[in-house]
Parts: sequence; C-alpha cells; structure tokens
Amino acid sequence: MFKKHKKLKIMIITFCLLILLTSGYIVYKRKWQVGKDVYIPPSRPALNIEWEEYRDYKDMLTENEMIDDLQQLKTDLLQVHPNHLDGFSKDVRNAFESAFKKVKSPMTVYEFRNLLSEIFAKLGDAHTTISPISLAGYFIPIDLKVMENGFYVINGHSFKPGDKVISIGGIPIEEIYEEYKKRISAENIYWVNAWFENNPLHYEMISQMGGVVLDDNIDIIVKRNGELIKITINPPFSKLTSNTKYKNYKSLSEQNKIFLYDINHENSYVHFVMKACKYNEEYEQFLEMMFKDIKENKIENIILDLRGNVGGSSTVARAFLKYIDVEGYLSFGGKVRYSKQISKRLGYNRKNGVINIPNGYVKNDKKEELVFGGNIYVLIDNETFSSAVYFSTLISDNELGTTIGRPTGGMPTSYGKILRLQLKHSKLHYKICYAQFIRPSKEKRYEDSLYPDYEVHYTIEDYIEGRDLDMEKVVQLIIGSE
Repeated sequence: MFKKHKKLKIMIITFCLLILLTSGYIVYKRKWQVGKDVYIPPSRPALNIEWEEYRDYKDMLTENEMIDDLQQLKTDLLQVHPNHLDGFSKDVRNAFESAFKKVKSPMTVYEFRNLLSEIFAKLGDAHTTISPISLAGYFIPIDLKVMENGFYVINGHSFKPGDKVISIGGIPIEEIYEEYKKRISAENIYWVNAWFENNPLHYEMISQMGGVVLDDNIDIIVKRNGELIKITINPPFSKLTSNTKYKNYKSLSEQNKIFLYDINHENSYVHFVMKACKYNEEYEQFLEMMFKDIKENKIENIILDLRGNVGGSSTVARAFLKYIDVEGYLSFGGKVRYSKQISKRLGYNRKNGVINIPNGYVKNDKKEELVFGGNIYVLIDNETFSSAVYFSTLISDNELGTTIGRPTGGMPTSYGKILRLQLKHSKLHYKICYAQFIRPSKEKRYEDSLYPDYEVHYTIEDYIEGRDLDMEKVVQLIIGSE
C-alpha cells in the first residue's frame, strides 16, 4: 500500500515538473515573461533575394504589364497588411477600381508610379508606401514652409526668405500642394505638410500638371513686401546649404553624431538630441556616459529632443527608461500578421495567422547606480515619426514627462515592421507593414497624432530668424517650477 502511494506521488511530482518545464519553454520561446515588455517578433534581415534593376522613369509600360502589377500589389496588400484581414475599405477599393480603368493605354513608369501612390495614400499608413523615383530631371531649388495662410520661402536660389509663393509655372501653389497631397502616404495632415516641405518639387510634376516650362526655364511668382515679383529659374542648381546645429554638443565619438547632449548649468538641464532612433551598443554606451554626467553635475531636468526624428528602433525608449526612477510603465500592445510573403522574404516558418498582444505593465529594469528622478521634457514636431512617436507617447501616456512643440507626424497607434517588395514589370519597389503597435492610453488610443501638452506656435519670421521657441518654452517651465 505504501509503495503504491509512493509511486503515485512520484508520478504526480513528475507530471507537475513536466508542466512547469513546458510552460517555461513556451515563455522562453515567446520571450514574453511576467514583468517584461510586450513581445512583438523582431524584423529579420531580408533573405538573400536579388532585386531587379530599376527601369528608367521614361520607359513605357503596356496595359497588360500595368494590370499585372496592380493585381500583384492588390494581392500583397490583402495578404500582408494587418488592416486588410477582412478586405479593403471602400476608399481603397475605389482607388484600385479607378486605377484599373486608367491603365487602358500605355504609361511611363513615372506616370504609373504616381497612379499607384494615389492608392497608397488611401491606406492611412505612412509606413506602407511606393518608393520614390530618382528623376534625372530638375527640381525647384526652394525650401518651403507650410503656414496657415500660405507657402513661404525659408531658403532658395534667387529667392529671399519670407517670400510668399503664389504660383510655379503658372499653376497656383495651392493646386500643386493638393496634387502632391493625393500621393502622400500619411496618417495625418501634419505628416503631409512635413513631407511637402522636405521633398523637392520636380519639373516633371509641374509639366505634367500643365505648368509652363520652356527650355528648362520656369517662372515663379512670389509676393514680397506686398508686391508681386516674377523670378525665372534657370537650371542646373547647386545644393541648398543647411545650417549646422549642435556644434559644441557632446557625443560618443566624432563619427557618431546621431546622439548628442549639452549641459546647461545655469538652469540645471541636459539637452539630449536624438536625430534617429538607432539602437546599438554605441547608444547604450552613450546613455551611460550622459547619465553619469547628469549625476556628477546634479542636473535636475532632461530635455529629450525628438524633433525631426523619423524613427528607427523602439528599443531606444526602453533602454532610456532604465535610467528613470520609475518601477514600471504601461506598454504598447500589438498585432502581427504572418503570410507567405513574410515567410519567403524574412524566413519565418509561419505562413498565416495573426498574433494579438495586449497592452501590459512592464517592470522597469532600472540602472540603480545612475537612476534619474528629476523632470523630463520631450520636444516633438510634425517630423516626429514612427519609433520617435512611440518613444514620446510612452513617456506621455505614463505621465513620466511633459511634451512641448507641435503635433507629431505619425499616429501613436500605427503600423510598423516593414516588408519590402518589387513589382514584376515596372520594377518599382514598395513597402507593406505586417504589424500594428497599439497605444497604451485607452482614452487617446486612436487620436491621429500625439498632441503636446504645450503647443508652440511659430510665425514665418520666427523660422527665418532661427528662433527656437520650443526650447524657450521649456526653460520658462523649468524656471517656473523652481
């Protein structure tokens, strides 16, 4: 009798151990543990797949070639993107129907690319895009700033800063803006404006819109001091020069100027400039160097500058927060969609299905010896995008800091993890997201932007004079809090 009980006890203990070991193995494989961050499978390096050469943007495409490419794009979007599990929205369906009707006669690669971009613009996903074409033609040598009351010159050949652009090649600038807007993949109007400001206006587009371009010369009408002035542009042009900022800021090395900081002893703050969300060993070393400096100098405020940062890796945010005196924080949730395309390009074994990851609480693995307990201010603007929005949202939604500037160019709840593909006939490259990141805050989950706690408004004169009103606002807040 005793032997039977002993044998049963051994069997029960063995069974329990097996359950525990199996559970531990599953957790290990998923890398999703209690108190750890929500796990979204990492992007893998693309397998060794050869890309075919681009076709010249003036090459002609036949009707059948374009129909084939359109069908390929349609299939890939339906099978890869997490927002199309139940098919396309009405706007996207209409865009495809319109495109199929328009390819009844031959088009150039450039014209076809513009047609496809109108489909991508309907997706509401700034990461899912058709790649631009590097035109051999000329561009308009002008840097513009989109303001509520018009389009102004910041810099440009033959122009004066502050010139208000009226028309280019006889076409009102508002019409040119609307034409470009139809083809910009964006999640909000702020990214549309940022894109328009940062991408060159091409002669090819102006000409296709019916603009007057004679012998490569083009007339631009501007308003200067209340007077209309005609400026004739004659290509080719030299590149526009840009101002070099942060000359005296400290970095890990002269070769790495992505992460920079400067200490202001008078107002006890460090200005941490992050130009891109690039996570690597150098970033970890940089953080350690900066937080040692913060501790040694008894700095009470950190200004995290994410203006103009268009993203990279979201891991930079979690690495930063290890130095902040907080026990834990609410993380992003997510959704990952698998497909044959993902398996072929990135080597995942799984070829279908969706993994849903809920928002969860993350225990912060603090760097106790360098932990910072002061104030955090985050600078954002219309060019803050992707992982930079993730970073600023994580701080904002967990009330770890104060945001200042302008609304971000990306939505906090947005798509990511990019698959790169190429169309069979036109050879155009395009990107499709296969994952979604879901904002921590339930109340603000589907807002179209991260709106700052303090929105700062600029005039065209402020931009021309190079005033940094965001930094001025932060200093006011720091001084006021003392």
